[in-house]
Amino acid sequence: MHFFETRMTYETAIVVSSIVLVATVVILIVMAASRRLAAQNEELKQQASMRGWTFEYERKGSYRIRRWRGTTDGVAWTAESLERRGKENRRPVRLSRWRTTASRGPAAPIVCMGHALDKAPPTFKMAMGDSVFAHLAQKVAGFAFDKAIDSYFGEEIGRDVDATALRPVPNVTIPGFILMAADPDAAARVLFQGLTNTLTTATTDPQSVFGAGDRPWVLLWKDGVSLGRTGRFAATSDIEKFARAGVTIARLPIA
Repeated sequence: MHFFETRMTYETAIVVSSIVLVATVVILIVMAASRRLAAQNEELKQQASMRGWTFEYERKGSYRIRRWRGTTDGVAWTAESLERRGKENRRPVRLSRWRTTASRGPAAPIVCMGHALDKAPPTFKMAMGDSVFAHLAQKVAGFAFDKAIDSYFGEEIGRDVDATALRPVPNVTIPGFILMAADPDAAARVLFQGLTNTLTTATTDPQSVFGAGDRPWVLLWKDGVSLGRTGRFAATSDIEKFARAGVTIARLPIA
């Protein structure tokens, strides 16, 4: 009896020691990750301060949010980088956004859906007809487009944009973009007033945020201009590129 009690005590000690060891390792990993995150945020804060910007970090639900506020060529703006790690059957999310409300946008929203030249995103074209399946397809497409607008530009802006009302803009072509608008005719006039040339030129500039790869989406809505794309801001220089591109668009005659 004494042998079995000793063996059980020994095995229990091994189990407890293993649990303590694993817990200690996990704690050390978490602490190291926390210190690394704090160091990264401190560096981003210093870089922002050197440019006259402000930087802040917050946790909102499962999201980590880094936010910058600054002014470029007299135009005030806000930029955000959001990240959610994939766990609990959720895919990871990484988004970058930039917006300004320093200048008014068009009365009816316009979305320029940027994409790599070798792969176009879905156009979210609404199904036509009055059948049950047509209405279902319209709802599915509208829901998907609405969620895309919310993701790229934020739910606050998304509430002002009715994705189901957006339609393709006819007779206007910009390489690397699909054009959608609530008022296609009015959008065509806005695009011809300078935006078409600006975006087309930007796609040939390797230093522009529109120069290569997956181009940001551009939203012109009643309160201003916003840019958004998947992926985090890799560096402060990325925010500068977004700001230069966004300010150029905001200065166009788009109201």
